[in-house]
Amino acid sequence: MVTPVSPVPGSCTLAELEQETASRLGPFALLEAASGGDREIVVEVLRSTVELGGWVDLHLLRRGATQAPDRQARVKSYDPALGKLEPDRSYVSPPVGGEAVEAHHLPPELLRRIVRAGLARCWMRYGLHFLGEDPDDPLAPFVPETGAIDLTAYAPWLTLPQQVVDVLDPTAGRSTGGTSVPGWTVYGHAGHAWLTLPRGTRNPGLGVIANRAHFGYVNGADAPGGPTADGDVLALPVQYGAALAHAEAWRIARDRLETVAAEGRMPSQAEAAAEATRAAVSYAPWLFAGGREDRIGPLLGLRGATRTTAPGLEGALVNGPLWMAPTPAGGAPAGGPGTDGGSV
Repeated sequence: MVTPVSPVPGSCTLAELEQETASRLGPFALLEAASGGDREIVVEVLRSTVELGGWVDLHLLRRGATQAPDRQARVKSYDPALGKLEPDRSYVSPPVGGEAVEAHHLPPELLRRIVRAGLARCWMRYGLHFLGEDPDDPLAPFVPETGAIDLTAYAPWLTLPQQVVDVLDPTAGRSTGGTSVPGWTVYGHAGHAWLTLPRGTRNPGLGVIANRAHFGYVNGADAPGGPTADGDVLALPVQYGAALAHAEAWRIARDRLETVAAEGRMPSQAEAAAEATRAAVSYAPWLFAGGREDRIGPLLGLRGATRTTAPGLEGALVNGPLWMAPTPAGGAPAGGPGTDGGSV
């Protein structure tokens, strides 16, 4: 099988996704320390002759902290005259001038749990290219199985028959990415997805297109445990991930969001759900297509789509995101989703 390609343009890091999500959940600020001590962080923009409320009890996150205990704390007090925030614990290594400090409504560990849950609801189109050695022609790739093909054995994340969109023969119609193999069937058994082909069908360079959650695709490679580090790169637009994470936040931390939402300062659950649906329609329009009409020629049927291929495999399917729908300012991907409606 081909090595996965790198994330497509429009990707974001886990830290960027957490920051965008945090801005939707409650008070959030990305600050720059002017100086710091073991029990203080001085921020120039917070210096004021006016008592600026709302800082006490916020969670402080230092992603660049060199000592694990320094990564997070909570604001104990705020001195507007000095622009000083006092954490509720002493720092082993105090903040330095220019260091980025984040102030959050939710605890950082809870925010990460929410973002990771949201990624499990964000989907990409993913292509698998199966290669083997044809005894009659070593240059012609094929899948050697003559019976049902266990797709889950090749791709552990592919466990449901509903995830499979199309099965292609990329040697036919190379300019369009391949032609659908007629008569294919996918069924589920013992937690695996199995592919069957009509008797006598030769399967050179078999290609499978399936829907895959973004959770298990990190830094351009398989990551069953999902992202764990601030710098982990995710192959999705930050707005897509944040919208679905916001919806998950209302499931996971409803009690933390109700107060700020009731005051009208942050989006309500209904508003978060509406935005999640809008984002899904914009960035994953194929999820809303009725029936299995997207089964034939999906690479052509998705308007506004652009494919990525590995060098030397032009016209073939590769492991990795097949495309990321570009979103023009103020609208859905070029050409719009295949079918409007539905909910997330």
